[in-house]
Amino acid sequence: LQIDPEYGPALLRLGLVYNDARRYEESAQCARRVAEREPTNAAAHALLAEALYGQEKFEEAAVSAESAVKVSPNFSVALYTAGLARASLRQRDVALAHLDRLRQLNSPALAQQLSEFIDKKAPAK
Repeated sequence: LQIDPEYGPALLRLGLVYNDARRYEESAQCARRVAEREPTNAAAHALLAEALYGQEKFEEAAVSAESAVKVSPNFSVALYTAGLARASLRQRDVALAHLDRLRQLNSPALAQQLSEFIDKKAPAK
């Protein structure tokens, strides 16, 4: 980053470090810089979604995760984050759609975690 402050791969790695340290605002800044310059970079949108989710900005997190899925339909982590965000917004049907897609991708661990989260945050009526 000292050589090129806008180098996408380095910004994304720094964003991951910030996310791991729960420094979500800084992570979001890194991811947003890449996503704005590279709108088809699914990893940037997914990282931004995780950072926004960590800040409890659920609607923004869902939109960002769903952007990652539009670019890369089999991106299981982005589907998982989108499902978490939609469940947190009590949008059960949308969260379940993300869960169904995770199941189609044969991601049993993520699907199980998301299923339990949906039942907790957005239970069936």
